[in-house]
Amino acid sequence: MSDKVELNFAAAGDTRNPALLFLHGFMGSLQDWRPVIDELSSSHYCLTVDLPWHGGSPKLPASAHPFRHTTDALINLLDSLSVESCTVVGYSMGGRIAMSAAVQYPGRFSRLVIESANPGIRSLEERAIRRRREKEMAARLRKNDMREFVTFWYSQPLFESLRAHAAFEQLVQARLRNDPAALAEAMTALGSGSQPDFWDAIRDYPGPMLFLAGERDAKYAALAQQLKQRRPHTAVAVIPGCGHNIHFEKCAIFCKKVVEFLDKKK
Repeated sequence: MSDKVELNFAAAGDTRNPALLFLHGFMGSLQDWRPVIDELSSSHYCLTVDLPWHGGSPKLPASAHPFRHTTDALINLLDSLSVESCTVVGYSMGGRIAMSAAVQYPGRFSRLVIESANPGIRSLEERAIRRRREKEMAARLRKNDMREFVTFWYSQPLFESLRAHAAFEQLVQARLRNDPAALAEAMTALGSGSQPDFWDAIRDYPGPMLFLAGERDAKYAALAQQLKQRRPHTAVAVIPGCGHNIHFEKCAIFCKKVVEFLDKKK
């Protein structure tokens, strides 16, 4: 790959244990997974990264195909750490990248855990509408008022239960540390309007797959059932009492579901 990108990462646990790679959502960072990794690193080798335009990772070159280039950067990281195969766990934007990674390199990503992420917008018209909306949101970010954008972002209905969480203000403070100009680029490059349609490729992905959605996130709870119909052997868990960000709202339940999935034989 030309214009090689090195992602900022953190590792925890014994390298002899099965490897897990965690991918955060939009405005997030590798720190988002700390409570999950604290729970799972005793039995797994846990890796997490700052995705491009986030945290300590660089932006992608202008010539890059964002999803493919990000996936290649993940492969480079695994190669550097001598990780031949791992389970990839992705939330929202990170879930879209996880699907990209799994369908491009199924031999390297043996299992797939997707939290609140869409395999793709199938309608060309709907995809164009989404791209326009993402360009509008990127324009809001370029106004350089990070607090205004964070308030706007979390006003969405899928985050209603998240706003009621006791640690929500801590999450907001973490988001305010982002570079709005970098996020604007990420919004248009890695948004769902620019994402390839992975529905057919995910149906044919050979490894086990777990899809998690929050009960109060109606869009993704319904999408979970659509995925189950299209790919019947997919494990689906709709988590009661939470919305889009399950691993933050219900960390213990999230970890329990992931461990059950990992312990299950193919």
